[in-house]
Order: sequence, then structure tokens, then C-alpha cells
Amino acid sequence: MKALILLNPQIDFCEGGALEIPGAKAYLTKVKKVLPQFSKVICLREIHPANHLSFAANHPWRRPGQEITIEHNLMTLMISHCVEGQFGSFTAPPFQDADFDEIITLGNTHNLETDRELCNVRNVELLNLCEKYALEDIKIMGFEHNNISKHLLDLLAPKVPIIDSAEILKFKEL
Repeated sequence: MKALILLNPQIDFCEGGALEIPGAKAYLTKVKKVLPQFSKVICLREIHPANHLSFAANHPWRRPGQEITIEHNLMTLMISHCVEGQFGSFTAPPFQDADFDEIITLGNTHNLETDRELCNVRNVELLNLCEKYALEDIKIMGFEHNNISKHLLDLLAPKVPIIDSAEILKFKEL
């Protein structure tokens, strides 16, 4: 069975969002048109609480892009984004949640997640979906953040052939 894993199709990654990606709205329109090619569509999205430790707003006198040590880890502070219940965390048009067979949420604690931990939080859930749907090939599309596409490839490659991972857009640098 052929599947699409769509990364972060959220308002905060579109033009005008907190981590806007130029051309994001046009890109999502293109992705929406190819959905019929896939038997299953799995959405991976970020949702963070407002008090997430990586947000500069939670550290007095700090700005996005500054590096500080938190919990013994060097961390580059981010602008608040994909905050739970806030407009930027919602699925971006032209998509609606009903377009997805499954939705997996990443990053929904206030603690720090390193790049790999962010992916590993839900890796078992994703692998179970691959087994449940007997996925034979997967295309990964969407918006890159925290090197998640690389971690997905590392996770899935031994289990499922990945047919293409090239269509990943990156957010603007701070």
C-alpha cells in the first residue's frame, strides 16, 4: 500500500506564520492535488504548550536565535510556534483534519526534546501504522523542522521502502 507522510501542514509554517516558509501555501495546494495517488495519508504535526522551554518568550531578556544551556543541553531559542489551541497550530488550508487517515502529534510537552527525541516520541505509533496498513512504499512531503525528515528516514528505512523524500521545504532561518 502506498502512503504519504505529510510533515507539519500547519498555519505557523505558511506565509504570515511564526516560522513561515516562502511558497508554503502554493506547495500545500500542490500536495492536496496528489492525495488521490495514496491509499493512506498520515499527518505528523507539532503541537507545543505555551510554556515550552525552547521558546524565547519563556526566558526573560532572551530572543529567538540566542543560544542558552537548558537541562544541560545547548539550545537555540525559537520563536513561539504551533502553540496548542492557538491559530498557528491548526491545519493549514487547503487541508482539513478529515483529509488524513491518521494524525500523529509531536512535541506536546514543555520539556526539551532533542531532534531525535522529538521523532522518537511517536516512532512506535508510526511503525505500528506502517504495519497496520501494510505500507509498501512511503513518500514524505511537507515542512522540515528539527531535521524530522532525516529521523523519519532513519526510523522507517529498515522497515519500509521510502520512494522519495526530496520534497521537503525548510522554514526561514532566524
